[in-house]
Amino acid sequence: MKLQKWLYKASVWCMAGALALTMSATSAQAETNELWTKAAQKALAEANKVEPEQVKISEWTVVPNDTTALEQEARDKQSQKQADLQAKRQELREAELKLQSVQNELTSIQQATLSQESKALLTETYSKQLDEAKKAVESLQKEIESLENELSKPAETPDYPKEIAYAVASIKHFSYTLHKLVYVDPSNGKVIPEAQANSYQAVKEINKQVKNPDAGWKDSSLNNGMAVTYLLIFLIASYLLLFRTERHSRQSEALIRARGGVHSNTFTA
Repeated sequence: MKLQKWLYKASVWCMAGALALTMSATSAQAETNELWTKAAQKALAEANKVEPEQVKISEWTVVPNDTTALEQEARDKQSQKQADLQAKRQELREAELKLQSVQNELTSIQQATLSQESKALLTETYSKQLDEAKKAVESLQKEIESLENELSKPAETPDYPKEIAYAVASIKHFSYTLHKLVYVDPSNGKVIPEAQANSYQAVKEINKQVKNPDAGWKDSSLNNGMAVTYLLIFLIASYLLLFRTERHSRQSEALIRARGGVHSNTFTA
């Protein structure tokens, strides 16, 4: 009997502990979500020139972010720079040989027994080739120096987020509301810029699933359908009023002219 009581108490304490841990985790996640929401509201409010209170954020969803392809792309870029450096060095060797060849030709022309006119013409031609060859060598030397400087630095591995939190943001303007997806890096709570987020495969999949017109997604919606109707009625009424006023003014002017008023061509002092 005592053993049963002890087991019962132990099970109750275990359940209570598990419940407390669950509630604590839920509370912590709620606080985190609130921080994400505030960060998203601030960023979107600044981008859309509205107040943060005009930006509503839905529930957050966290998904893994597979960046294997992006990491491989970064490695490929580094390898490509190495290949480019080797190719430029080969081009430089060839350019230096060409420069030496042109210099030799120019020296031979200057030492050759030729007419003054022929020597001047050949000297001018090869002098131009010499200038071009020198410029080619100098240009390649600068490119090689730039590549060597880049490769001398430690390769920076981009710090991609391992997870991405996303939510639907509704940005309310006067007569319409914009709907956008907003992304946050859960590791630091910062909003991921849209251009950067769109480079992630996870975000591309989210866009396909969430921003699907067939599933009811709309980029924007009217806050009040009747507001547009009232606006159209107001514009039409204003136009008709102006048209009527202009017409009445012309009729009055014509009447004054017909009676020989101040606007009449027959008026005399």
